[in-house]
Amino acid sequence: MKVLLLHPNFPGQFKHLSKELANAGHEVVFLCQTHFGKSINGVHRLTLKGKYGHDELEAQNFNLLERTKALSNQYREGLSKLKKQGWNPDYVISHSGWGCGLFTKEIWPQCKFTSYLEWWFSPQSEFFSYGENDPEIGININSIKKNWERNTLVALELASADKIVSPTQWQKSQLPLTFKNNCDVIFDGIDFDYFKPNLSMKPDKPKLTYGTRGMDPFRGFPSLIRSIPDIISRYDVDIEIAGNSKSFYGNPPEHFKNWKKWANDFLEKRDLNNKVTWKGYMNAKEYLQWLQSSWCHLYFTHPFVTSWSMVEALACGSNLIVSDVAATREFCSGLNGITFVDHRDTKQIVYHTLEKLKSSSRGDCYDRTTELEKYGIKHSMLCWLTMMGLE
Repeated sequence: MKVLLLHPNFPGQFKHLSKELANAGHEVVFLCQTHFGKSINGVHRLTLKGKYGHDELEAQNFNLLERTKALSNQYREGLSKLKKQGWNPDYVISHSGWGCGLFTKEIWPQCKFTSYLEWWFSPQSEFFSYGENDPEIGININSIKKNWERNTLVALELASADKIVSPTQWQKSQLPLTFKNNCDVIFDGIDFDYFKPNLSMKPDKPKLTYGTRGMDPFRGFPSLIRSIPDIISRYDVDIEIAGNSKSFYGNPPEHFKNWKKWANDFLEKRDLNNKVTWKGYMNAKEYLQWLQSSWCHLYFTHPFVTSWSMVEALACGSNLIVSDVAATREFCSGLNGITFVDHRDTKQIVYHTLEKLKSSSRGDCYDRTTELEKYGIKHSMLCWLTMMGLE
């Protein structure tokens, strides 16, 4: 079978799927705009360039809706070029949020087309009401109209898809009934042969960890920083923060370039800079060992898309303190070593972090293999292949 995968950033959420399809002997082409040198054996990566590339898109001062429309037109040119070259896919899988699959059925009406749904902006969603009085979040009921419009191009792609896939029940629940009825839930898949407990990695001194793609309000970063003085004053613990200083969601801090700059200033004024280690970006091995060595891992999030990092921390057997929202409860409810908090309340963070640190020991390490099985690569790939009629 000829399979075409569409995502602006290679390999995105299709890392495991593209590898699985290629290993099964299918002809896999991946059309992207950026890849940063990444490659997957057996996957033929094609990059849109020039006036159809990432740099051209970045040069335009587009709002999000305009950007999606422009990117969809860039991808239309890429699809048309493939067709003119005589390459026609049997199956196309696209990430709907970017617009790259919008014209799939125009170019190839007979192909099987699955659209991956990461997020739909539902007016009824807790996404809009959870932080409505928080200026750092910048999302409230007045944001509904602007974000509702962002659904327009996603809706056209979903309407043309033969099948919709969303990674979690929480994300699927945001969809209107028409789309929800055509949506299967298939998580992206975590490699549990790689992410697993390792008691030898536990340090003698307690270590509190927090990891995020970007240090921003959507992932509770300001609340974490504000809780540090009280945690440090009551318990001797190493605090390590991993992630990019760039903010991806929420408003920027007043008077500072980014939230990490704000955090450094906040800590410096309290003479606590030496109490926090900034890990930045780690390679795969460093990141694994970091999770395995954590006594307690913090994962906070606005009611939005849950990060892979939380599931990876679960797989490594860590004690976790997580935001008490539907997005995390879907993964964590009923598991040992989990404490739910309202991360908007720093007093809750401090209290439960101290309780967790005092009650845990170097040997605390939870085997969650059975409970997490449905989030593993093997289960996810079986679900994908079954849906595609390949299993």
